[in-house]
Parts: sequence; structure tokens; C-alpha cells
Amino acid sequence: MTIGQSPSSKNSLELGLWPSVTTVLEAEEQHRRIVAVFKAQGCSKVSLRVILMGVMGTNYSSHTDIPLNKLGLDYCKAKKLTEDLNTLYTVCNKNC
Repeated sequence: MTIGQSPSSKNSLELGLWPSVTTVLEAEEQHRRIVAVFKAQGCSKVSLRVILMGVMGTNYSSHTDIPLNKLGLDYCKAKKLTEDLNTLYTVCNKNC
């Protein structure tokens, strides 16, 4: 649990769970590199949608729910997708 400035509300302090600024910045840098690789391979139209899931499939409104909603997934479909991805991640880590 973190106490500090919530990414969704820059003018207030909140108590809650959200990814640290460092985590988000690291993810953004990783994604910039991925886009650069696609463009270097000749892909002219690259559109990246960042979906950040936390430990044990935690959904962050601004980093999970909102991006999935912008892609057309309603809450139930987004929740099922993140649960499936979390299960896949868990199985892969256990077996690797």
C-alpha cells in the first residue's frame, strides 16, 4: 500500500494501491523500444496501447480499465481478459 499522490488525481493525496511512477516510466521506456523495433522492421503504422496489470492481476483504473475500455472492451470482458492473462503468466512462470 502506498501513500502519496495518485496518478489519477494530481492535486490530491490518496491512500491506495497503484503502480509507482518508476514502474510506469520503466514500462513506457520498454514500450518505446518495442515500437522502435517494429518501425525498424518496416512497420509504418504502429499503435501501442499500454495495459499495466499489477501483482496478482490487480487492475488499475487509469492503466488497465481505461485503456481496455478505449479498445472496446466493457468491464466484464476486460476483467476476464486480465484474469486470463494473469493465469497464463502464473502458469508460464511456474513451468519455466
